Amino acid sequence: MSAQQPQAAAALGHISFPTSGSSAAQPAFIRGVLLLHSFEYDEAIDAFREAQKTDRGFAMAYWGEALAYNQPLWLNENFDKARATLQRLGPTRAARAAKAPTMREKSFLDAVERLYGDGDKRSRDRAYADRMAQLHREFPRDDEAAAFYALALLSTIPAGERNLPVSLAAGEIALAILVHNPEHPGANHYALHAFDDGEHAARALAAAKTYARIAPASSHARHMPSHVFLPLGMWDQAVASDESAFAASVALATRKGLSASQYDFHALSWLHYEYLQQGRFAKARGTMRTVEAAIGSQGARVARGSQGSRGARGAQGAGGAQGSQGAQGSRGAQGAEGARISGARGATAEHLENPQHHENAQHPENRQHPENPEISQHPE
Repeated sequence: MSAQQPQAAAALGHISFPTSGSSAAQPAFIRGVLLLHSFEYDEAIDAFREAQKTDRGFAMAYWGEALAYNQPLWLNENFDKARATLQRLGPTRAARAAKAPTMREKSFLDAVERLYGDGDKRSRDRAYADRMAQLHREFPRDDEAAAFYALALLSTIPAGERNLPVSLAAGEIALAILVHNPEHPGANHYALHAFDDGEHAARALAAAKTYARIAPASSHARHMPSHVFLPLGMWDQAVASDESAFAASVALATRKGLSASQYDFHALSWLHYEYLQQGRFAKARGTMRTVEAAIGSQGARVARGSQGSRGARGAQGAGGAQGSQGAQGSRGAQGAEGARISGARGATAEHLENPQHHENAQHPENRQHPENPEISQHPE
């Protein structure tokens, strides 16, 4: 069936992803893919489940939900829930493949089968990336195959390491998509991750100026431009990005009746550092008061997140445990405030129950999902 993007999903970017699901299930499916590209995992899971309810045999809706339980740049995965999702589609790999009526859809499904197959996480990530490479070769004009392949490449880089050849290859794949679809959320997003090492940040400047504008419904999309603005020294733009991201997360938590622990403290940590760089020390202290108030309201307990989305790792970027090379990670914060919360760790790291991963703090991604309270939601 054709995959006309629903108007309601316009605030998340634009994609074309034709599949064999019923026309009634397409709007929810497309919304799920858009959310997936912006790492809004919990909302993506809800959207894919909505598509499944509309069309119970829609194999790609199960593919999407299963994929949403893997948040590689946040080092978070719910393997059991992913396998359970695939089991709902069919009891065996062969039975599930039979539900995918085209070779293209069988290939997407097979890639996810490998992601959640045998072996440790690193070997499964490698197997998934290899299968996505094959899919990209088989369908070179398929933007979704290309975008998810770019992310799969980034996912093969071990935590805390840089691999420029792999990152740059992923970035070039993303940029190629943007040539004909400049509003593709995944391509903009993955280009920002691929080129955020400082030396190559200018390659993603157009993506930085585009992503938040095309996907304002995502707090994470509002934050991501700072991955490029910050290493380029564009402090005003970086501050605007993270102020907007944090405000969006507060608005979302308020709308959903969630606690302050679900605010996007990843963006706030970057904002703290950015204020310091501007010499706006009172504003930087204000971010700490926000953190302290949230901790107080939670009894010093940070909600653990949900379905898998905002979960395991706050955010991958500068303030997070991994840090972004040219951003806070490499430079650290200056002055007395910097001593309390160094740029390399992210503003709230010391105040969270999981200090090794500031990214566990609260991105909109760290919100708790009612169905999976055992996993933090975010990451980045």
